[in-house]
Amino acid sequence: MQSVFSILGLGNFRMAEFIVRVGDEPCLVTTNKRSKTAWVASGEYMGKRHSSEHRTEGAAVKQWRESAQRDQGIQSF
Repeated sequence: MQSVFSILGLGNFRMAEFIVRVGDEPCLVTTNKRSKTAWVASGEYMGKRHSSEHRTEGAAVKQWRESAQRDQGIQSF
């Protein structure tokens, strides 16, 4: 995860945008808090939409990145 681009909080709803690098390409990933314990990260990589859900925001973004890397055959170390 690189850095927070913007954060919008409206009551219990929270949305944030992150710039995530997959290989050499920066990707915009949006997170949404679906419920008290569910975060969804979504964004496009190489024209394909990826989405992941996890209990924490950071884990959802990490899972999104791993999904995009698997799709292109990139290994993370």
